[in-house]
Amino acid sequence: MSTEGSKYVNKEIKNALKEVKQIKTLIEQSNEE
Repeated sequence: MSTEGSKYVNKEIKNALKEVKQIKTLIEQSNEE
């Protein structure tokens, strides 16, 4: 795999992790209510 390709993949993984964290936070907040 080229470095450009792995850079793109890393970016996608980071974005996915960020979204998972946001969803977890939303779930925790709605559980507290």
